[in-house]
Amino acid sequence: MWYILFILCVLIILGTAAYGGKSAAIWVPMARGDAERAVALAGVQPGDRVYDLGCGDGRVVMAAAALGAKATGFEVSLVPYMLAHIRRLRFSHRHTANIRYANLWKQDISDADVICIYLMPDMYEKIMKKILSECAPGTTVITYVWPITTMQEDAVSTVEDKPNIWKYTI
Repeated sequence: MWYILFILCVLIILGTAAYGGKSAAIWVPMARGDAERAVALAGVQPGDRVYDLGCGDGRVVMAAAALGAKATGFEVSLVPYMLAHIRRLRFSHRHTANIRYANLWKQDISDADVICIYLMPDMYEKIMKKILSECAPGTTVITYVWPITTMQEDAVSTVEDKPNIWKYTI
């Protein structure tokens, strides 16, 4: 009987990973130090409202919260969501870091100061429609690995042997 429970758990884990991959991106962790590089490029300040859309294991959320931001990450894939919660429990600034098991497409992000996205590039047009319709002018958008081809970047962080990070302002 234990094998039925095991199979059910595996199916749930694989199902959430497939759903996450289909709706926005498969989970691929950021390189070490890149979350800190992203929030530095964004100019995150204490009290800023930072959203990480598809937060994976929560690295950007923790990096932003360490700077005093009110950071929230949204994740629908179960394994990275659980890893983000474990990371948050060990984190000294956990009172300003929030991880939600939620579909990023259904979240209100209108109060964002900074939005971080690390999604598949074919999702950028769709996510930018959401960001442009909900966020105020002046909101900063940070992308990891792929640029937003329909916008002019404000800055690009390049480090040898690491992915680029782009900064945009709405």
